[in-house]
Amino acid sequence: MLRSIATSVLISAALIGCGGSAPPERPLPGPRLADDSTNPCPTQVEDARVRSEIIDGGIALVFYATNSEQIGAVRTRVHALAAANPTGDAKVNVAVFDTTDGARLELRPDDQDPDRLSDLRDQVADLADAMNSGECVTRVAERGNT
Repeated sequence: MLRSIATSVLISAALIGCGGSAPPERPLPGPRLADDSTNPCPTQVEDARVRSEIIDGGIALVFYATNSEQIGAVRTRVHALAAANPTGDAKVNVAVFDTTDGARLELRPDDQDPDRLSDLRDQVADLADAMNSGECVTRVAERGNT
């Protein structure tokens, strides 16, 4: 009985000290919107797409925005993707270049092993397909490395 009275006194004192109101509510984080700059996916910028292109000794992901107001957001995310190396493999050289309507991410294995090059091209083409289908994929799957 004495314990419940003490508890009631403490709760009452706390409410009085706070003006009798509950603590302010904090908004819960919602889903990231397509134009949220913290979203790492270049293709989740409004009106952005990607295509893969075979290049000499590698493959490129060409990101572009059909809305000119979104080009800067696409470029920012592609540069961040390049800095993080989407392959996770230090033996793959990554370069990024701005284009008129977005950015181009070039990936080349430094050893030029034909099998490795073929695998990289397949993986990056799959990555482009996944990104265009709405998935937020920022890493190439490590195929054959279990």
